[in-house]
Amino acid sequence: MNVPERSTESRLNRAFGCFAFLGLAASTFGLFALLLNFGLLKDYWGLLFEIFLYFPLLVAMLIVSVCGIVQTVRLRHSALVVLSAIAITCATLMLTLPNGGGGSLGVVTGIAAGIFLAANVLIPAWWFIFGRQRYRGEAFLRE
Repeated sequence: MNVPERSTESRLNRAFGCFAFLGLAASTFGLFALLLNFGLLKDYWGLLFEIFLYFPLLVAMLIVSVCGIVQTVRLRHSALVVLSAIAITCATLMLTLPNGGGGSLGVVTGIAAGIFLAANVLIPAWWFIFGRQRYRGEAFLRE
C-alpha cells in the first residue's frame, strides 16, 4: 500500500504553525502578568491560571518547539532557521537569567522575551499572509 508523501508546503505550514503557537502561548503569559501587575485581575485568577493553564501550556510549548525545530532541520527554510535560533537562544536566556529586581539581568530577560514574542508572532504571520503565495509561485516556476 502506497502512502502519499506529505508535501513540502504542508510541512512548512506545520512548522510555521508550531512557532506561531509558541508566540501566541507566550503572549498569554505576558498579558496575564501585565493584568496582574496593574491590579486589573484579582489574585485568585492568578492562582487559577497557574493551576489549570500554566503547566499544561508550558508542556505544550515544549512539545511544539521540539516539533518546530525538527521540521526546521528537515526543511532548512531560512525563516525557520531564524525562528529556531531565536527560540533556542531567547528561551535559554529567559529560563536561566533572573527576571525580577529590575537589574541589568532583568532587562536582558525582558529584551529576550520581547524578541521571542515578536519573532514567533510576526514571522509566522508573514508566512501565512505572503510567504505561502510566494512559495507556491516559486514551486510553479520550478515545474
